[in-house]
Amino acid sequence: MKYLLSLIIFILPALAQNPEISVTEQRPLFHFQKAVVVEGDKIAGSQLGCPTANIYPNGLNLSSGVYVGRVQWDGQTWGAMMYVPSEYQLANEPKCKGLFEVHLIDLPTEKSNLYGQVISGDVLSFIRNPVPWTTVEAMKEKLEADIYACRLWIEKNSQ
Repeated sequence: MKYLLSLIIFILPALAQNPEISVTEQRPLFHFQKAVVVEGDKIAGSQLGCPTANIYPNGLNLSSGVYVGRVQWDGQTWGAMMYVPSEYQLANEPKCKGLFEVHLIDLPTEKSNLYGQVISGDVLSFIRNPVPWTTVEAMKEKLEADIYACRLWIEKNSQ
């Protein structure tokens, strides 16, 4: 029920604001090339079940929040949920400055360790602003809703 409520409150309004443009025609909000995946705190992967490729792309100029995009890695293109840290995180965790977290949707678990790998990609649309969370369970639910929203956006805009 909480998952559905999160979807209704946070995700569907954001999806309704996106233009009816296909992924292949839409100009990306941000493009990164040949970004090397670095090791992070391992919170998203080990505690939240949502492994991310942490990169520090040159010229990152996006507002804090969750985005949908696509990533090229290992000869394939993957749908992606992407996150730019909040101002709170930036103030309290200096290593977050310039950090961009990328979750490759439907990447098999055995391929999820991307440390040292090089990825490229496009940020296609904004999904939502950062939302504080108080429990690990609440964050897991939020991530599930975000991944679902990204899948919906990709499906809606890939036709």
